Amino acid sequence: MTEESPKAKKLERAKRIERIILLPILALVAAAFFILGRVEVIGRSMEPNFHDGQRLIVIKTYKQLSPLKVGDVIVIEAANKKGREAQIIKRIAFIQNAQGTLPWPGILPTSRGPQLTPTLFPAEAFSSPIPKKSMLVLGDNLENSTDSREFGPVFPNEVFAKVISR
Repeated sequence: MTEESPKAKKLERAKRIERIILLPILALVAAAFFILGRVEVIGRSMEPNFHDGQRLIVIKTYKQLSPLKVGDVIVIEAANKKGREAQIIKRIAFIQNAQGTLPWPGILPTSRGPQLTPTLFPAEAFSSPIPKKSMLVLGDNLENSTDSREFGPVFPNEVFAKVISR
């Protein structure tokens, strides 16, 4: 039977400590890679809160960790005018319930404070109900934003991520 040398024992102990420290760190980094992401603001639709070229940290697993609510800023995946997937950043102004029974709101929250819904949306929008579980989204810069006023409600499967930091 051979005894390990003190040098070999120290080396083995160092390897164990290394595994104890590095494996959890590697697991956290890997998890963060799948949970978090970064997006870049393109355009002026979210000014003055977010500016063109600004990078934002987003959470991709928001459904499990941080459910959506009115006022949240989200990243939506939608086909652009050329048919390619595009990501757009907007603020949630209204969330329809699962039954689809909430009527069009009279007032919507915006980054500039409450606004009368009829002044924001065209009259023909009120002729149909807001679909179940859908959301109305608005840009913070109402004069320079393409949002639910133009493309209609957004559905949960179109939401890529939720903005968590500037």
